[in-house]
Amino acid sequence: KIRFQESIVMADLDVYVSIATSLEESGWSKILNGLDEVTLATLTKQLDSVKGTTNTDQKDEVPLNDPAKGIQYLADKFAKVAKALRTHRLRFDGIETRLRSLEDGGVASGDNAVKTTRRPTQQKKPKKRQIKSMATEKEIEQETAKIDTSRKHFYQFGSRRLQVIKPSQGYPEEKEASRPVEGSLALEWVHGYNGNQEWSRQNLYLSNDGRSLLYYIAAVCIVNDVNNHKQSFFIEHNDDITCMCMDPRQGSTLVATGQKDPKDRPGEGKDLPKIWIWDYTTMKGVKLIDGVCWGKVEKLQWSERTGILYQISGDDDHTLKAYNSEQFTCDGTVTSMLSSTLSKETIFGFKLSPEKPTKDGVVENFVVYGKRKMLYCSVLQLKKTYSLKVKSVSISGVNKDGEKAFLCAAFTENGNYVVGASSGAMYLCRGQKVLARLPIHAKAIGDIVYNDGILITASVDGTIQKFKYDDNDEKTPYKQIFNSEKISVAGSDFVMNPRAVAYQSSNDVLYVGAKCNQIMQYEFGTKQASLVVDGHDGQVWGLACHPKDSVYVTGGYDNVIKLWNSESLSCVGTFEFEFDGRKGYEVNCCAWSPTGKFIACGTEDSKVALFTYQPFALVEMYEIPRKSKNAAIEGVSYLRFNNDGSLLGAAHMDSNLYIFSIEGDEPKLACWPPCSHVAAPTNVQFSADGNFVKCLTRDYEIAHWKLDKYERKAKFSPGIPDPDEVEWSSDPLIAGWDVQGLYQEGWDGTDLNDAAVTADLKLIASGDDYGMVRLHNYPAIDRKQNQVYKGHAEFVVGVEFMSDDSYLLTCGGEDMAIFQWKLTKGTQD
Repeated sequence: KIRFQESIVMADLDVYVSIATSLEESGWSKILNGLDEVTLATLTKQLDSVKGTTNTDQKDEVPLNDPAKGIQYLADKFAKVAKALRTHRLRFDGIETRLRSLEDGGVASGDNAVKTTRRPTQQKKPKKRQIKSMATEKEIEQETAKIDTSRKHFYQFGSRRLQVIKPSQGYPEEKEASRPVEGSLALEWVHGYNGNQEWSRQNLYLSNDGRSLLYYIAAVCIVNDVNNHKQSFFIEHNDDITCMCMDPRQGSTLVATGQKDPKDRPGEGKDLPKIWIWDYTTMKGVKLIDGVCWGKVEKLQWSERTGILYQISGDDDHTLKAYNSEQFTCDGTVTSMLSSTLSKETIFGFKLSPEKPTKDGVVENFVVYGKRKMLYCSVLQLKKTYSLKVKSVSISGVNKDGEKAFLCAAFTENGNYVVGASSGAMYLCRGQKVLARLPIHAKAIGDIVYNDGILITASVDGTIQKFKYDDNDEKTPYKQIFNSEKISVAGSDFVMNPRAVAYQSSNDVLYVGAKCNQIMQYEFGTKQASLVVDGHDGQVWGLACHPKDSVYVTGGYDNVIKLWNSESLSCVGTFEFEFDGRKGYEVNCCAWSPTGKFIACGTEDSKVALFTYQPFALVEMYEIPRKSKNAAIEGVSYLRFNNDGSLLGAAHMDSNLYIFSIEGDEPKLACWPPCSHVAAPTNVQFSADGNFVKCLTRDYEIAHWKLDKYERKAKFSPGIPDPDEVEWSSDPLIAGWDVQGLYQEGWDGTDLNDAAVTADLKLIASGDDYGMVRLHNYPAIDRKQNQVYKGHAEFVVGVEFMSDDSYLLTCGGEDMAIFQWKLTKGTQD
């Protein structure tokens, strides 16, 4: 009510429009009830002033003598406005999202922050639509008439009541199906670093002993012991981590990490962004600060002098909050001591001054930097009340043209600080005053670090510079002592676009977290660069394992295919597609032939790429043509080889299954006539003898096809093959008699993405839209019997077991992470 009443005074039409398009008439009583008569009258006049949005010119007065009628009058008027404005709703999406929860009173506990609905990050087709079928129930009944009715079974998958045929032997009884899962997973390694997002800065740190790197990707915080090649994990977050900081006080091993607004999960109610305080030596949580803001926690910084943890929120005004760290080790709720707005401009980070303020009443000084401006701020204290003083730092005295962005900062000596800009210049500042501008790099400075008189800058121009502090020169106290050549890492796709740096002074080594989701190690002594963390810098959707070796392949939206070794925990091969000036290929899926010779990758722009494994080389790029001249270009959604590797099935979003014969010493893809479906196929599986192939479609139908290898034709089969007579190879579809327990209560048909079975057919793993990896016994009949593993933050779109069942590999789509899980078989305590 307070927020809305303030908007009325400001005559903010966008607020009215966004609310009108969000709420029904019944919701207005909660908002309008309690507004004073003057405000109600003001609101009415402002609504009447909206020209061209309603079909009425009424100028009726609000019945002020009757509050109930007054509220009803305004509710009716808003209903009319809403009806006329719904077509303009997209224009006001940002405000609408912020205010939608007013109807429910959705305010974060202890704050004035309003909850928003989480914006989907990986779009799918509309889920609620009328399903279609290729085979009628009568046709299925005729084809399966000889099968005993006791073996015919139905279960709900999405919006379809799906019929399956149970085998006469091997179908678990209720007691067997509900037994504990006979295996477990333990996260062993995570590939990737979060450098790709706009907010991906100030997110790379060194442990106190300098041995381990601390960073994050997806919903997992990683402590990486670089020398011993070992990782530890904190996995209590339930969506993408957006920021982190370490407690800089001597001897402390605490870390603070914040996240974005989680996706609401079935049966778990509403959720909000949160901050976790945890110990990087024990990997245990110390304190959860829940419901801290809406949107996301933008940035965190911890004061070395006062122990206060500061938070910049992801709302439009970038609200600053402050928490007393003494509450972190006590029972009860942690509350903010301060809530004050900073700026509406995009903020890239902030740094606290290590110096004690000289002015009375000032608790903390810090600099905030972002698009077009930087701010010098002071936290003030009067008795028990905290407030914020914000002053703009002008650079007009040294640069009249201004800067597009300020990307990094570091405090140096005596309260002075330096700020790196998008032009490649470094600004020397004290308080609000800019002392000098030094054009030290040709392109943007990604990050700056200061350590004991040494200042280091890392730039998008590909170089690193080192400066030594000289207190005899006030205007230019930093003298360059090192300037690297343009840095590259041989055999990798690393691009020097720094987002965060950490300096290990004892070994004179700089770690650079880059936008390409990789971490590079640069040794000043040898001038050598190497990767300590590799990954994709786009969504990762393609995943496939070699049929014998400890190698697997991944493909993503970054125009790159990578080979990984599960034993050495490293990338062993990188292939970058060549392209002519347009954006690179976006890989949706991968498959490895059972012979081990070939790797196939399907792209978003309707291509199938065929590689040889040894040597790792592209041998053919086949483009599946459009269905018609004016048809949109659709993507290849799934690939699967048959048992002997002679056939490749490609599920395509144009509603066809394409089957390719692989032939010749120099392999070529020979395409069969397409197998047309009423809805796009999303999963493919061949029979063991290669005579059948089946697909799961977007209408949740399992379509079967009889294959003729000699004529290279496929014929639709309306029946369901008897599992007693037809054996299916490799991983199953995500729907069927043997996987019905994968589908969880409260899901729709798109929430289950992929499944993989162990070589001994004892266990099956699945990935879902909620970032969860689940392990079931196989066949999976009882949905309640599963183990759930967290860490991914987006849709888990790929799950694959290594050929010897030693590891499970998973990829998280838009979270850009690749996880390697150690599989242990046997019932666990």
